[in-house]
Amino acid sequence: MSGRIERFLDLNHMASEAVKAFLGERVSRAKKDQRYLALFVVELFLALLLVGAIYFYLDPTVNLVPFPYNYAAFAFLFLAAMWIYRYTKGFRKLKL
Repeated sequence: MSGRIERFLDLNHMASEAVKAFLGERVSRAKKDQRYLALFVVELFLALLLVGAIYFYLDPTVNLVPFPYNYAAFAFLFLAAMWIYRYTKGFRKLKL
């Protein structure tokens, strides 16, 4: 049984080192080019906006808005997110 635990700990260590290396490379790239950081923030905002809209407007257990308006509010937030995503097309084509 201890062999499995040691193997698991080794895999955990290798995964954490890979994540640290990946994040380190991304942070160094963001320090060099501010556009990369701006694009990352915009994409994170869009992802959180869509997740929040799905959770608050379409989940009936936490629905904050009455029935006909919740779908309209979700559609508005979805279209706003898609407009922002389309607006950042130039950033995404820069091969940051």
